[in-house]
Amino acid sequence: GIVNFADYGLQFFTSEGQFYVELTLGGPTSAITSPRWQPFNPPSQPSKFVSPQLSQLVQRLSDRNGGVYLRSFFQMITSAIETMPHAPPDYAAYATSIIGKPLALVEVGFSLELAHAPLWSQIVPSPPEPLGLAVPTERDPLLSYKFPIKIGDAERPFDGVVGFFDNTDGVTDWGKLHTYFTSRSLAATREEGDPCVPILPENFDTLSPFHTAPDDFTSSADYVAAKAEKLLVKTMLIDPYTPLHVYTPILPITFLQLPAWTVQRVLEKMSAFFRLGPVLLTKDVPARYDPNNPLDTETWMQKQRERATDPGTARIRLPIGGGKKDTWEWLQPYRIEQHGGGSAERKYNALDVEEEDGRMRLDPGPYTLAEGFLQLSTPAVTRNS
Repeated sequence: GIVNFADYGLQFFTSEGQFYVELTLGGPTSAITSPRWQPFNPPSQPSKFVSPQLSQLVQRLSDRNGGVYLRSFFQMITSAIETMPHAPPDYAAYATSIIGKPLALVEVGFSLELAHAPLWSQIVPSPPEPLGLAVPTERDPLLSYKFPIKIGDAERPFDGVVGFFDNTDGVTDWGKLHTYFTSRSLAATREEGDPCVPILPENFDTLSPFHTAPDDFTSSADYVAAKAEKLLVKTMLIDPYTPLHVYTPILPITFLQLPAWTVQRVLEKMSAFFRLGPVLLTKDVPARYDPNNPLDTETWMQKQRERATDPGTARIRLPIGGGKKDTWEWLQPYRIEQHGGGSAERKYNALDVEEEDGRMRLDPGPYTLAEGFLQLSTPAVTRNS
C-alpha cells in the first residue's frame, strides 16, 4: 500500500504490484472508496491477484463504520512514519516515490523451539509417584513456561512495525489493531469502529517452548505442518525497508526483514497516479473511448517499455514541470453504455501530456473542463542516475 498524503488517502496494491483500490478520508460517511481496479481495467481473473487479507481489510475500512476505522488507521500510519527512517535512495527510482511511503501487509509467525528434547530427571530408580496425582510427562513442565514477547518498539527508529492483528487458524481478527502509535490508553473506551489498541506490557503475547523430533514423523510435510501449528501468527503492517524486531526476556533481540528482491519486484510494477481536476483545456479530449488503447493492469508495464511517442502527437497540455516530455500521462474517463440495458461502466484511455509553455495564446473556443488522473508513466529518476 501507498500513503497518499496529498489526498488524505491510502492506495492499495496487490502482491503483483497491480493497483486495487483507493480509500480517501472525506464524504458523507467520512470514507470514500474508489471503484475496484480503476482507472485500470480489471485483470481477467481478479481473485487470483487479491489476497484474502487485503480484501478483508479493504472491506473493513469501507463498511458502515469505515470512516472511524479509516481515520484511526490513517492517523496510526501518519504517527508511525514520523518516527521511521526515510526510505533508501533506491526508492526514488520507482514511480510511487512521488506519492508517499510504501507499507506492506504481511503474515508473520513466531515460535520458541528447542534445539533438542528437554532434559529429564535421570534418577534411578524413579522417584515415587505423588499420592493421587498423575505422573507428569516431559511436555507438561515444558508447556508451563510462558515467556512474554514484545513485537516492535516505537522508541527505536530502526524498527519497522506499524501495527498488527491477531491471526487464529488463518482467520484475522480485524476488530483489534495492536499498535504503539495511538494516544488512547488501554483502559479507555474505544469509539465504535476504532480498531486501535495500545501495545503495553499488560497485553504482551506469550510463547511456550516446544520440541519437535523429526523421527516422530513419516514425511517431511507432516514435520513441517507440526512445526507450523506451533506458530503464533500475526497479520502485520510493516515498513518493507525496515526490519521488525522481537524482544524476549530469555533470548537476544532478533529481527526479520522482507528480502530486497520481493520489494523490488513489486515496486517496479506499481504505477503512480493521483486525481486531478477540473482542469481547463483549450483543446478538447477525444470524444469517444478507444477500445484499441485500453488501460490494462496486466500489460501496463510492457506498454511503458515499448512507448515511442512522437513529440508532435501530445493530446493534452498541462502546467506541470519537473519532467521531460513523455513523463506524464492523462487518464481520461469515458462512460461506456452496455448493450441490452445493462448498467454503464467507466473505462479510461491514456493520453500523452505536453508541458504548458506559458506563452500567451488566443486559442479559439469552446474550452473544456476535464477531470481524471495524472499518471507518472516513467520513474522520476533512473537507477543509474
